[in-house]
Amino acid sequence: MADFHFLQPQWLLLLIPGFLVLAYLRWRGFRQDNRAGQGVVAEHLAVHFRAENRSRHNYWPIYSAGLMATLLVVALAQPVWRQAVTPGQLGAPLLIAIDASQSMTKHDITPSRDARAHLLLNGLLDGGLNRPVGLVAVSGSSHVLLPPAVDTEIVRLYLSYLDPSVMPEDGGDLADLVSVLVGTPGLLTEGASLLLVTDGMSTGANELASMLSERSVDHATLALTDLGEQTANDLGGQVLRGDSLTPGDPRLLKLVRRLSSSGSDDGTSWRDEYRWFLIPVALFLLYWFRRGVTLYWAPLILLVSVGLNPTQARAEVADWFFTPDQQGALLLKLGRYKEAASRFDDPGWKGVACYYAEDWACARRAFGEIPTEDGIFNLATAAAQGGSYKLARDIYAALLTINPDYPQARANYEQVARIVEDINRMSESQQPEKPPPPPSGEPSDDIDPSEIADGEKEQAFGEIQRKTLSAEELLHSEEKTERWLRDISRNPKDFIRARFQYEYAGRSGGDES
Repeated sequence: MADFHFLQPQWLLLLIPGFLVLAYLRWRGFRQDNRAGQGVVAEHLAVHFRAENRSRHNYWPIYSAGLMATLLVVALAQPVWRQAVTPGQLGAPLLIAIDASQSMTKHDITPSRDARAHLLLNGLLDGGLNRPVGLVAVSGSSHVLLPPAVDTEIVRLYLSYLDPSVMPEDGGDLADLVSVLVGTPGLLTEGASLLLVTDGMSTGANELASMLSERSVDHATLALTDLGEQTANDLGGQVLRGDSLTPGDPRLLKLVRRLSSSGSDDGTSWRDEYRWFLIPVALFLLYWFRRGVTLYWAPLILLVSVGLNPTQARAEVADWFFTPDQQGALLLKLGRYKEAASRFDDPGWKGVACYYAEDWACARRAFGEIPTEDGIFNLATAAAQGGSYKLARDIYAALLTINPDYPQARANYEQVARIVEDINRMSESQQPEKPPPPPSGEPSDDIDPSEIADGEKEQAFGEIQRKTLSAEELLHSEEKTERWLRDISRNPKDFIRARFQYEYAGRSGGDES
């Protein structure tokens, strides 16, 4: 019950007039009892009459009405203490912006500020987050270390690669973080929230606060020092001191879950527990059917309990008779593919419905949740149909590595590989022709150009020499493939450092022009 809170706490204000009404009714009954027999019988006899009248007077309807009204108000306030976990459905992304400036290497916090931040974030990942997590490195410049990913192990792996040594410029500029968040497509999606982990930023707090307010991005700060807490106050969001936290501390997980709740206006990331408060109300209403037990506002309470319960907790009529997958199967048979996709909980059937509806991005998301050979094949096919030929080629290649005899995989691989090769050939000759259209349907608007083909090879930068290898060389030469993988995996920090340096140089050149 550590996460207990109300999604609609304003309903609790109804407890004040309700208490006043019940207090008045109790006072009026007590006053009537004290006046019983007054002016009718002698005073010495009226005292005994009043005492007998009090013993016969039944205040149970008033007390039960008060209890029912309280339970109804609590139900209307939507009490929650558990997150709703729907199979195949994730919450909005959580972006973790991590301070990677040189000040994070100080050892005033055991073992160091940077190490403490990593330990706390790993503890947060261990706590379980039903949402994609993205990583952004912040210093004198900001860079996307990892776009929002569902796989916790991938997030943990990339987090281990980050330290101040990979940053191209030291400092604490939140204004550059604003440009990265706004300028990176698909990063600040609807409902996304931001967790800033820092020991203090020197500039850009006002710009970041303004952007977060304009885009209604809920945010919080994990402050490691007093200066970090001051940055959090400048941003205006929630703040939690991290210098005294231990890995796995529930306060950090609770803070992030509240970001998930407040970032979603309808509170669908939490499981509404209103039913536990309506059940006793129904039992009390059954008691009022007893003969001689009446209360003139009972119909009003019944009306409130039926008509004012949280609207998002009501189920549709179809939900009374069919499961979501059964509803989806019926809609799929009727040819209403988009509606079927919205109903299915099973990722396999959801992907099929999205595929028939030619919603390739939806199909890829659904098939990507199926860790089987069939799921990988369907994922690659959906990517190819959506025009992401390079991505499809790589997925087919991975499937053939797992099972070289998988039906139709090699033929599909060779087909998309030829398409990628044709596009690369046109790119090298700088011909103006566009890539060939997808086999069916319209290409998706959100296709990453890097998923279509290899494009122009990156050039060497600075002292880091990178030998370019073509896709054909990597595919048909086992020696060169192993060498490429060995160069990348030998020191991933070098790869991250080179990428950040390349991005930083590109921005600096753009600013000068």
